[in-house]
Amino acid sequence: AWIFSATSPRYKKMTKKLTVLITGCSDGGLGSQLALQFQAAGWRVFATARNLSKLKEAKKAGLEILHLDTLSDDSIYKCVSEVSELTGGSLDALVNNAGAGYSMPVMDIDIQKGRDLFELNVWSIISVSRAFLPLLMRSTREGGALLVNHGSLSGTIAATGPFAGVYNASKAAAASFTENLRLE
Repeated sequence: AWIFSATSPRYKKMTKKLTVLITGCSDGGLGSQLALQFQAAGWRVFATARNLSKLKEAKKAGLEILHLDTLSDDSIYKCVSEVSELTGGSLDALVNNAGAGYSMPVMDIDIQKGRDLFELNVWSIISVSRAFLPLLMRSTREGGALLVNHGSLSGTIAATGPFAGVYNASKAAAASFTENLRLE
């Protein structure tokens, strides 16, 4: 987790705004709040969602809005191209925030809904990260680019309650992939 201060001297000294793309910035969610906090800290923010009508808060704040459906390879690569053009070919941070939940007893789950949840909560993180990696590798941010995958405590503690088995498993898989990515 990060705590930003718009008055931090470190951010005031920046001559070039750092760039961040955040997935899943729909109004009222964590992505929307992260986008606003990055903006307050002086970052250039690309707020994304698959449904642009759900980005009223981001638009009102003057954030740069881009369409990104993390489940669509075409949408991902179109967004990469747009960001590359807007930034001159680099990106300083990627926050994989898009995700969803699913509550159902394990023995009653709709298998396709479970697969769809894994597609969003796990595989889209890898797809989006792989697509944006060339831009992240060109970051000039001190310390290198940031790749942040939004997780959940539910991914590490299975006993968070009944009816969350598919969600917990998807977040555990995302956490495991993230840890392996860090090691690699």
